[in-house]
Amino acid sequence: MLKQRVLTALAFAALVISVVLYAPAALTATLFGLLVLGASWEWAALAGFTTRGARLGYVALVALVLILGARLVGAPAGIEAAAIARVLYPVLGFWLLAALAVLAYPRGAAAWGGRGALAGVGLLVLVPPWLAVLYIRSLPHGEYLVIYAIAVIAFADIGAYFAGRAIGGAKLMPRVSPGKTWAGFAGGMLASLALAASVGTGTGLGGARLGTWMALAGATALVSVFGDLLESMVKRHGGMKDSGSLLPGHGGLFDRLDSLTAGLPVLAFGMLQAGSFW
Repeated sequence: MLKQRVLTALAFAALVISVVLYAPAALTATLFGLLVLGASWEWAALAGFTTRGARLGYVALVALVLILGARLVGAPAGIEAAAIARVLYPVLGFWLLAALAVLAYPRGAAAWGGRGALAGVGLLVLVPPWLAVLYIRSLPHGEYLVIYAIAVIAFADIGAYFAGRAIGGAKLMPRVSPGKTWAGFAGGMLASLALAASVGTGTGLGGARLGTWMALAGATALVSVFGDLLESMVKRHGGMKDSGSLLPGHGGLFDRLDSLTAGLPVLAFGMLQAGSFW
């Protein structure tokens, strides 16, 4: 299982890096949009849409919101900072509420667990990270920043996986995701911060700028955990183990993107507020 997970992860990482580095920004946006639509097909099932037609209808809805979101922030001509800020502020509020829902589970599930509510939640989960990628890609050296952003979140996942397996110990959120431990959480945070420190010092950051860079990575890694836990909570509520079976050893596509859904908007917001300090 571990070998299969590693091979799938490496192939997926190679594809993403190749697209981000060598494809034009518009093509990058299109290909990432297709990933979002693939994940929306799986989210439709998590939300309780059982027929093919209903799930296709939900994918079409997500596609429409992606197009409207792109127009709202000025893509593809150029991402407007004020416009992306108007998108990201309410998204941060949503993730605060999502974190509270995770911490309270199973209390409160009646408020968000219906099909209509989960359909709306899916829009807030799926669309903003795509817009965050568009914004980060538009920044100076944006292609490298996109790869870095994804790597910070991936390192949190990888560090948590290996630290959790090696150390075990107390469970992080047993009512939501019985496999996650506090040791895994700490390992994931340390892995992300180590990556941020290496990249930051390697690119010449120091002092307050390095401190800001590290703080952004820490906040991103922390919030990405709730992206993972939110999906786990929705799957547990619906009695499902994985969002799908597309990726060998990993489950569905959304199972690989769940942490990104929370982490990318937070990092994009941090970069927006910090300006071009890097």
